Amino acid sequence: MNRLLDRLEFLQALALDRSILSNVQPHRVARLRRQGERYFAGDLRDISGDRRLAILAVCALEWRGAIADAVVETHDRIVGKTWREAKSRCDARMNDAKSALKDTHDVRFRDARGHEHHAVLSVRHATMTVRPPIGKQRKYRRQQLQIIHAEEINPPEDRAPIFW
Repeated sequence: MNRLLDRLEFLQALALDRSILSNVQPHRVARLRRQGERYFAGDLRDISGDRRLAILAVCALEWRGAIADAVVETHDRIVGKTWREAKSRCDARMNDAKSALKDTHDVRFRDARGHEHHAVLSVRHATMTVRPPIGKQRKYRRQQLQIIHAEEINPPEDRAPIFW
């Protein structure tokens, strides 16, 4: 990837404007590019000055576009692969947390009028890592957060269900 970026940077530094090919027919551009890809440096010296410059200009412009496309495709592949790996790791952790840390608890409590009640709560627990933004990672540490979710199983109809 770095070699592609170096080549692209070199070709962009030539500062060739695509408009220099505006009056040239597309089949002539393709022919000049094929000739440039076929010749060695010594063979190019044997060609007249104007034709040699035309071949070099066409090759530089065409290669700049091809290399830019290759850089974008490589970047997309790298980002896509990283995202898929992170997603699968996150999904695996969540599935482990859901299956391993699900439990029920009996709770006895009194309402506002002093009446005693009984409830069965479904309790789940998970650990989550929260990272600071990329630009702030030196200043702030990542944090491990504990998440607890409790919900009443089969709540009675005469009062609101417990949800915490």
